[in-house]
Amino acid sequence: MPLALFEFEMVKLIGAHCKNFSELKVFCPFVVGFAKTIATYIPNLKVLSLQGSLVEKEALVYLLNNTKKLEVLNLCHCLIVDEGLPAPGYAYAALALDMSIMERASEMKNFLVCNADYCHVCQLMFITEGNSGWSDIGIWRRDMVSTLAAY
Repeated sequence: MPLALFEFEMVKLIGAHCKNFSELKVFCPFVVGFAKTIATYIPNLKVLSLQGSLVEKEALVYLLNNTKKLEVLNLCHCLIVDEGLPAPGYAYAALALDMSIMERASEMKNFLVCNADYCHVCQLMFITEGNSGWSDIGIWRRDMVSTLAAY
């Protein structure tokens, strides 16, 4: 089974068997299909961390419009992919978030995003065009959402 299908199926299983499931950490490309799967099968999701992931802007917009109970969203060190941007087609989260995203995010308890101008991790991502090996430096472990951090 391709990895993407495994992730979708895993979310479906969580939704079917873990009715009180409310926190999720994702460290893989966050695409529209994945956002739809989360919104459909884990409607009570309160905390989502996408830290260090490649995030399709369209997927982010879908998620924000379709998960009404989401209280915490972590987009630190993310690359936001937006087809409307000039090559290479990505931007840092702080640069790619438009007003509709920011309006929905302002309703949350906690919305975490880096300022790419000052974040050394995001600067490293820019220098290496997103290929710096986040798993090697443990970016996925040191989550900005304390309940999802694995030290």
